[in-house]
Amino acid sequence: MQLAVVAAGFTPGEADQLRRAMAAWRRKGGLEPFHKKLMDGMRKNGISAEFAERIYRQILASANTVSPSHTR
Repeated sequence: MQLAVVAAGFTPGEADQLRRAMAAWRRKGGLEPFHKKLMDGMRKNGISAEFAERIYRQILASANTVSPSHTR
């Protein structure tokens, strides 16, 4: 979640919400609510749109492998 804070300007609380969403994405419908904030924040910090999208896809991929017990 440090990536969200450093690269996209998330607050620690927002990063925690992202962490929780990653653990529950299968139950609650995904990480889409975080996409715009991540993309906008990374662009604001000078990260190209293409690279920011690659980072987001990696976050999605890691959400596929995260179990709730590993997010605490």
